[in-house]
Amino acid sequence: MVKMNIREPRHFDKVRAQRQAKYRHKKLRKFGLGLFVALLVASLLVYGAYLRPLPSVVAKTVAPTVSAEQVALTWPAKGQAAIGVAGQGVMASTANQVAAPTASTAKVMLVLAVLKKHPLQPGEAGPLVPITEADVALYNKYLSMDGSVVKVQVGEQLTEYQALQAALIASGNNVADSLAIWAYGSMADYHKAANQLAQELGMTSSKFASDASGFLPETVSTAQDLTLLGQAALANPVIKDIVSQKSALLPVAGTIYNTNFLLGQQGVIGIKSGNTDQAGGCFIFASQRTITGGQTVTAVGAVMGAASFGQAAASSLPLLNSFYAGFSQQVVVPKGTVVARYKTAWGEQTNAVTVSDTVVLNWRGSKAEISLNDNNLKAPLPTNSPAGSLSAETAYGQTTTQLITSNALAVPSWQWRIIRH
Repeated sequence: MVKMNIREPRHFDKVRAQRQAKYRHKKLRKFGLGLFVALLVASLLVYGAYLRPLPSVVAKTVAPTVSAEQVALTWPAKGQAAIGVAGQGVMASTANQVAAPTASTAKVMLVLAVLKKHPLQPGEAGPLVPITEADVALYNKYLSMDGSVVKVQVGEQLTEYQALQAALIASGNNVADSLAIWAYGSMADYHKAANQLAQELGMTSSKFASDASGFLPETVSTAQDLTLLGQAALANPVIKDIVSQKSALLPVAGTIYNTNFLLGQQGVIGIKSGNTDQAGGCFIFASQRTITGGQTVTAVGAVMGAASFGQAAASSLPLLNSFYAGFSQQVVVPKGTVVARYKTAWGEQTNAVTVSDTVVLNWRGSKAEISLNDNNLKAPLPTNSPAGSLSAETAYGQTTTQLITSNALAVPSWQWRIIRH
């Protein structure tokens, strides 16, 4: 059999070549289009990454703490003492805070407890307190012991307000006991209420016992506790009014005079004297004076264990003077103080610094409270850009100082913006 080599016509080779070329061109065009799309997408991704907002720069606070300074107070030579500002508690005290007899300063607790049970509004006389034979017996008892008394008689009727005057102004031991029993039904129930109130006031070293007058030594306290008691008493407008009175008129006793002979001197506005053989001289005192900046400050303190009430009262004045001398316009944060630090994710750094001295009215023995309101910064940012504010606050006012950046924040390189994590 003869094998024949049959060739296709030449025009078929040309058609096949054209088809192959067309296929290769189509494939190349498809590849080129894909590469273009890929490059376009990559470019868009890169461009998008570059255009992403830069992260805010959050501050790391390094705000300074302001320590209290030492204030040289003139303490009594004998006994214990404490002092503070009305509404702010005890701000300074001697180290020897040991519970001791209170003498008549205990009557401040009595009037607080009575007004808690039978409240009065300023100007009100209140209910009547009838004087019975038992009340006259109390008068005779304290008179025989050479205690402080206010004369009463059977059938007399004191208003609650007058009875409070008799206890606080003339320091009548007998009226103090009569008031306690009238208000609470018995001395035992009064003591229960008084000791509960003492705990509520934070008077943790105090105990009220035996009587309501403080004449007997079983009622004990400390100068710190009596300072808290005095502040609580002055917060009651009725008590504040009574202790400021130099005299009062009662039905039987007639005109009574305040045992606090410092009243009206050097700003003294009250509040209670005391003196017994066991307690020595005791004094809860309050003074109202105008300090730097024209602000009025009411200082309240206590002296216990002096040789006499005269000594207790006399030692309170140097203590008050030295205490008020401790008030001043205090620079708590100087100008240029770094209060916050900023560091960007790409390594730039700046600080927030105060633009001026931060000055606030303060008693130097107390701390000023510092707070920051710092900004989240965004680059680019020039030097001295606003960076928030710093506030300093005391019980006597608040001041705010602006913060600025210590140096510029530059934007990152384009490479960082693209490949950032």
